Amino acid sequence: MLRAMNTRLQACPPSLCNPLLLALLLLLAEPTLSQDGDPDSGSPVQISNQQQEQIALYRQQLAEMEGELGPYDGALVEVLSSLADALIDAGDFDEAQLLLNRRLQLLRTLAGPENPAQLPVLEEMIANNIRRGEWQDVTRHFEFTSWIMEQDEEADLENRLTARNDVAQWLLMSVSLDDPRNRIRNFMDALEIQGRIVFDMEDQVGKDSTALIPWLYRHALNQYRTYAFLQAEDELGYDAYQEMQRGYLADDDYQRRGLNIVKRIRDIVEQGDDLEAQAMALIYDADFQALADLGTATSRYRQAIGKLLEAGIAQSQVDAFFATPMVLPVDRYFTRLSDMQDWAAQFAVPDEAFGELEEGTLNLGRFDSWNESLPFARMPGAPAAAGDLAIDLRQVDLRFRIDSRGKISAPKVIAADPDETRVRRDAMDAVRKMQLRPRILDGRGRRAGVAVLRYRYPAPL
Repeated sequence: MLRAMNTRLQACPPSLCNPLLLALLLLLAEPTLSQDGDPDSGSPVQISNQQQEQIALYRQQLAEMEGELGPYDGALVEVLSSLADALIDAGDFDEAQLLLNRRLQLLRTLAGPENPAQLPVLEEMIANNIRRGEWQDVTRHFEFTSWIMEQDEEADLENRLTARNDVAQWLLMSVSLDDPRNRIRNFMDALEIQGRIVFDMEDQVGKDSTALIPWLYRHALNQYRTYAFLQAEDELGYDAYQEMQRGYLADDDYQRRGLNIVKRIRDIVEQGDDLEAQAMALIYDADFQALADLGTATSRYRQAIGKLLEAGIAQSQVDAFFATPMVLPVDRYFTRLSDMQDWAAQFAVPDEAFGELEEGTLNLGRFDSWNESLPFARMPGAPAAAGDLAIDLRQVDLRFRIDSRGKISAPKVIAADPDETRVRRDAMDAVRKMQLRPRILDGRGRRAGVAVLRYRYPAPL
């Protein structure tokens, strides 16, 4: 529970670290043993007391150092960090943020506003503001991180673009977190950032480089997400129409835009000789054709199956992949079938979680929706710096049937948490609008019979 302190003491000047203070600090750094010798079995009261004593000692050390060295000495950085860490451990996130702000300002004063030494502090500030629910501050710190990376002449292109993309991914994520009035603006800002990344990459690597593929696919996903915004049946859909569409494109045109981008990816892949990558490009092509409700999707899936077998993928692996429908679109681009299967496995839900299932029922695992206004769009992934972002999710287990084109019918609720009429209705309405990759057997789309899915979505703000 308590953080290591020995390394922090190195920042304390000898004139300030008197023996009594050092002894107290080292004592607090040691784990407290209970009567049975277990260092982790201290009572909550004992732990709290230890935390408060530790915080008090850090405050004393900080005050003495400020008195001796002044408020702008570099030696303060480490003790500010230690005190902020201790406050976070104690759950005092607001005061910890004040100290992190001060630490950042001190680094900017000492090393300049563009210095990369600020990046670890910004990462800590992002994590702490997430704990505090200060979503716009999180956005500002992601943007500042990206700005620093852009100024760093030693940073390579990939790291700079990744930092920029982190801003976009956070803006997409904040559609579920921030004030609903900011949803469209956050989305459009993310769309613009990821679109610019594609243009910048084209300038750097050319329009036919495989390095473009992940960025192009994000751009394709955003076309589908635009379609989802325009399909919203509440005030978000009306506002989205006013802000995004402006009367010159039909909703389905965004689906076709996404398909055209995926076709461009396929053209890039087919310039090489990687058969499995070509097969995966066909799968994505078919997926977006299915989303656009075009009748040629099954033909593309058949071509992909043939290409996978030609690439040496085992028939059993290919059959297993196409035997289970999947909610579309997949939110990452994979060039290997096993990687897509691993991605899908993270959403697995044990059969027993759905209760007693009849024989032959397909378990589709878990689907996390973006929010109640975008019920059939998958929740975007948060950037790594956001850490373990906790979102309050409502959960509904459903049973339904899937036809040969991947459409869902006759949904029924198995269980809901909370068990409310609106929660049940929201989930059933959402799955009816989903498009699944159909079950493919012997090269043809087949009805899947009964399937189950765990549907989760953020509680309305």
